Amino acid sequence: MWLIMLILLVALIGVFWKRREIGASANPIMAVLAVVTILVSLSSLFGGRRSGAVQVEADFYRAVGAKIGQALAADFPEGGTVLVLHAGRINATFNKMTSAYLEGMKKGFGPVAFQIVEEGPSPDNPDSLILMEHAIPPTVVTQRMQQLGGLKAVVSFIGPPEAVGPRPANWPAFYVGGQVDTEQAERLLNMGWVKAAVCYRENVDWNAQPPRRASDDEIFNIRYVLRRAGS
Repeated sequence: MWLIMLILLVALIGVFWKRREIGASANPIMAVLAVVTILVSLSSLFGGRRSGAVQVEADFYRAVGAKIGQALAADFPEGGTVLVLHAGRINATFNKMTSAYLEGMKKGFGPVAFQIVEEGPSPDNPDSLILMEHAIPPTVVTQRMQQLGGLKAVVSFIGPPEAVGPRPANWPAFYVGGQVDTEQAERLLNMGWVKAAVCYRENVDWNAQPPRRASDDEIFNIRYVLRRAGS
């Protein structure tokens, strides 16, 4: 079910970005895709999935957020402003996922003072869509840097940056929380585009469940590893 939702979301994003080329039919297409996405998400939530299973997935998202938050706190003990790119709150499913990521990040920060600036689609602000089919364009980050000023880092839960050409001199520390494959992560880390990235473990057991009262680190280690340059 989640794969169908992802395909629908990518299609919606693709139409949004190409709406000028598509013309007048773009809005009706986006409306249909949005309705279908909402119906599929509701079916996923209430059409036979146990509430416990939904909670388990939220626990994994929260654990990823906590790991990223811990990494930020270790790298920037002075704190600062962090831009968080996420999948938004356009329906109940994505709202739960985004909330879990952010809750985990704030927990991972500990006593370090970070200010989170969110960027993602919402029902009342569709023009805030920045999701791409493959990667985040560098211009998205540079534009936000100019708008915010003093940006300490960027955390993306929607994919890696698009590494086109050399890394900009003023490129901020970039953390990829939306999982990437190991080969892609290593390339971005070695090129300096990314400071840390969450990757799936080799031969991950998708049926493995976290034990009761498991810590965020224990839950994270069931599925993921955090990769850094040189590690």
